[in-house]
Amino acid sequence: ITLRHDFARAELANGTPRLLLEGVARARVSRYATAGGVLRATLKGDVPADDEPAETAALARRAMSQFEEDVSLHRRIPGEVVAIVQSAPSPARQAYAIAAHLALPQEARQVLLETAPLSTLLRTLDTTLTGEIELLRLEQKIEQDVRGSVFQNQREFYLQEQLKAIHRELGQDDDDLADLEAEVDRKGLPDAIKTRVLREHR
Repeated sequence: ITLRHDFARAELANGTPRLLLEGVARARVSRYATAGGVLRATLKGDVPADDEPAETAALARRAMSQFEEDVSLHRRIPGEVVAIVQSAPSPARQAYAIAAHLALPQEARQVLLETAPLSTLLRTLDTTLTGEIELLRLEQKIEQDVRGSVFQNQREFYLQEQLKAIHRELGQDDDDLADLEAEVDRKGLPDAIKTRVLREHR
């Protein structure tokens, strides 16, 4: 479990109370007991030691870098979260803060928060963040492709409307290409439109 204290209280628009808690330490329950109808637990501090501090430091730096990229790609996580996580006093607190802020189902975040030792958590975060970043990049690419396609369709529609306007001015039955070229030149239309008008009439 995580020992914690109240950080902030708020109420959602639908009236549901929301409590933001800040974890202060990891602990394990060593014994449960009931007294006066209340369940009580005896806790022991749980601070798993890491055998490879240099490797842990490198993994922590990589996790922080990946988290920054994840937040920059993500629309639902505010950018200020990165500064909050960076200000955590230790690599372990940073790792748990990253795990808590990932846009994952609650169950998946809980599994991350329970993972120990720290090096294992950091490796798991690395795998999770790599997958999230790839997914977010793919979503962005799809969105850009769709936006580009919509822009191209709008551009073609605009060109077709200009073409129709030119045909109306020239008269529907006028198929003399020389007259058409002269009229298009006289109007000073862009090259793309001129090429398309002449191609349509050839």
